[in-house]
Amino acid sequence: MPTIVRDSISQQVYEDLVIRIRNREILPGTRLVVNTLRDEYNVSSTPIRDALSLLYRYGFVENLGNSRYAVITVTRKLVEDLIEWNYHMTLLGIQISLARGKDYTYCHLKEAVDAFLSCGEEDTPLSVRLYADVWNTFVDYTGNECIARMADPLMGVFAVAFGDYTEVFPHKSSVQVCQDLLQAFEENNMDLAIQAVEQVNECFRGYVDRHTFPSL
Repeated sequence: MPTIVRDSISQQVYEDLVIRIRNREILPGTRLVVNTLRDEYNVSSTPIRDALSLLYRYGFVENLGNSRYAVITVTRKLVEDLIEWNYHMTLLGIQISLARGKDYTYCHLKEAVDAFLSCGEEDTPLSVRLYADVWNTFVDYTGNECIARMADPLMGVFAVAFGDYTEVFPHKSSVQVCQDLLQAFEENNMDLAIQAVEQVNECFRGYVDRHTFPSL
């Protein structure tokens, strides 16, 4: 493991740990120990603690107390509950955004959609990450800080459960969702926006039906 350069060290450690968790290099249930990570990344304890705090905020790990963390073990019930919660929360975010007028959210959303549609890849970690960025961008620009902060932990839990998402979101359906979402904002069309959200929900639920989760 190369030494992390001293430029936003905590963020770099966090991003590297996220990649390792997504790629199953660090498995659910694995304890993340400050001293071990400090030696592994060749940095001080402070950026390691900060990176672990970020992982906790975004749902990748659970807090065991006394600054001890472990990668979250995701059960079927937890994922099903979060998918349902995410569905209703996203619908609320769309209602708020459309009520404010499209300009507040639309320009940021379109930028994220354009990046996804122009990446030139299908069903790769990059294309699916860019697709996830569409929804992360949407949540960030709903104009409701409460929704954005409540959505933060979903990212990590879904990443631990679904890895890089390539099996969750087929490219063709992802493209259609993005097109429907943009059109919904352009036309202030709530029905089309709901259709996009429901398609995402179906992808999540279809994966859950095909996936084996640990029994706790």
